[in-house]
Amino acid sequence: MSDEENCYVDPLAFDEKDVLIDIDTNDTLPVSLIPKVSIDGVYSANKGIAEFTKVTIIKTIDEFALVESDESLNIFDNIIFDSSKVTENQIIY
Repeated sequence: MSDEENCYVDPLAFDEKDVLIDIDTNDTLPVSLIPKVSIDGVYSANKGIAEFTKVTIIKTIDEFALVESDESLNIFDNIIFDSSKVTENQIIY
């Protein structure tokens, strides 16, 4: 996932010793020094593959969340309730 300024990746996809290399300058940056941010979102499994969708939470009540209506979720989306059990692009049976 990305926006105008950043590309967001799963930190678990990298080893602590990995480095990023700037292809223009060959400068390196250890992955361990890159700031980590939390993104509000949900995993859906509409096509049998876990897909992360960023959402804007308006209000939470217990384990439920009310999100902006202009988000890219649809009324009959299959939302995965426990995100700790899936990763992006994981095949869901």
